[in-house]
Amino acid sequence: MFYIQPPRGVLAFNTLTSCIDTRIDYLELVYDNKVDSFEGNIEYLFEGSKYDRTGHFTLRLLASASNDLWAYWVTRETILLEYRLGHVSQRQIHRMFKNIQNSVESTMEYDPLHAALHKISTFFLQRDIFSHIIGKNHSNYCEDYSVKLKFQTVPDLIKKRLVDLREGDAIIFCSRWKQLIKSLFKSLLWRDKANLEKGCLTNTIKSDPRLNFIHQRIELRLMKGGQIGNSRITVNNIDSEVYNFPLCMSHLHFTLRRLHRLSHNARFYYSLFLKDSGMTVDESLVFWRLEYSQPHTCTCSCSHNWQSDTRRFTYSIRHLYGLEGSRKNYNTPNCSVICNNTNGPRYEGGCPFKSFDRDKLKELLRRVMKQSNMDSYLDTFSKQKPEVACASFLKSQRMKNIDNTFINSPVQYYQLMKEYD
Repeated sequence: MFYIQPPRGVLAFNTLTSCIDTRIDYLELVYDNKVDSFEGNIEYLFEGSKYDRTGHFTLRLLASASNDLWAYWVTRETILLEYRLGHVSQRQIHRMFKNIQNSVESTMEYDPLHAALHKISTFFLQRDIFSHIIGKNHSNYCEDYSVKLKFQTVPDLIKKRLVDLREGDAIIFCSRWKQLIKSLFKSLLWRDKANLEKGCLTNTIKSDPRLNFIHQRIELRLMKGGQIGNSRITVNNIDSEVYNFPLCMSHLHFTLRRLHRLSHNARFYYSLFLKDSGMTVDESLVFWRLEYSQPHTCTCSCSHNWQSDTRRFTYSIRHLYGLEGSRKNYNTPNCSVICNNTNGPRYEGGCPFKSFDRDKLKELLRRVMKQSNMDSYLDTFSKQKPEVACASFLKSQRMKNIDNTFINSPVQYYQLMKEYD
């Protein structure tokens, strides 16, 4: 259930693909609260079985190669854990704590996260405490027992004010034990992603034809049509969602709303960002039709209008979603591409942290943050490192401890903002 150690043994390739497909189906049903509609092979999902663990760890590896896929997968795996904690037997919960304890003790590394896992598993395995937390009458506000952890290990619980802070330690009461398990599970997944990237293990996906095949199938299935992610950007909510966008994309949105046109590359990048962030093809068609049906006063190279170019615009948008032409799956350019893109005199895009002067950056910041926060942020702004500046901006917007996070994709930024909501 908690997945600390990967499984061992051999599994036939067709069984592996079926196991992964089944898990994705189930994760989506759990996410949509439609578990009763599941019609797949439940054997692949028995908690703690070799199929359950294989499906999880294979998807963990495959998802780590893409920030968008990772955010999609982590959200659903966390919800699956939450669902299981509310539906499994007392024996299974006891076994989960015991497996956490044994897995941590047998591992070679013993970092603060592993120390926290070992401490809480040992704590909750005490007979009196375990009987207390799984009792039917256990109150959601009970403070009879508590465990003390370093505050750095549970940042999201601190943000939600679910702990007491005392001299640098987080005090978690027994009534919050499920939230604690969920928090440490997410921390474990994000730490492992960093380790996979550091060890370049994601290159295994490209070099192994079997893993590469599965990875492409997953991306085609989940990313086509803007289905990936836990967000749904629509025509009705985009003007509020824009405050969760990275500055490079919020700038394009504000420019589009003001001038009703964007140059070709800017429109291309913004369309892909909306697609990969959750806007469906139908919503995209409506969004761009509403903008390009209005008269424009811009000086960019685009002077088209929807009325005279309906077929051209419709085909272009559907093509970006992989529904026309070669049916290629286009993805939002990463930060490196956006930063290195040559800015022509009429190009509205680019990375604000690299391409904008201080006055232009301040003008954009005024639209998305308070004056006091803006002044404080600009004092630490580093124009030489746009990825650091972007991560710092994210932190200032959500007041989240993300010191080890680097932004390398506009979609990654948006997914992180939504995760911290």
